[in-house]
Amino acid sequence: MNGHGERSPDDLSSVDETETRRRYADAVARMTERHDPGDHV
Repeated sequence: MNGHGERSPDDLSSVDETETRRRYADAVARMTERHDPGDHV
């Protein structure tokens, strides 16, 4: 999944973590809407 080549561990961790959190949040939001569309209060 990561084809950025070789980068600093800190830089890669920061970017990867941020990207992962964004994708995770987006995925959770979609799953929540699909599974429980009427659970949003």
